[in-house]
Amino acid sequence: MAISTSTIDGLPDYTDAQMVKLVKHAISQVLGGAQSYSINGRSYTGADLDKLKKMLTFYEDRVEAAGNAGGSNIVLAELTGP
Repeated sequence: MAISTSTIDGLPDYTDAQMVKLVKHAISQVLGGAQSYSINGRSYTGADLDKLKKMLTFYEDRVEAAGNAGGSNIVLAELTGP
């Protein structure tokens, strides 16, 4: 089933920090037992914990990098004579 352009255009743009919160929530749901279930003999698996952990690391790294961007960087150099 294809997703229409209007549906995609209507989706919110989340910041990296918001994505961290969303992924943490998804992880808590999986750990709470919401990863998979079965109804009338049909099974459904909603999330993969390993993929969620990778996503969390990805977005946390982006948030950290953005927090460090524009800050002052200190460079140490050893100057030696000729």
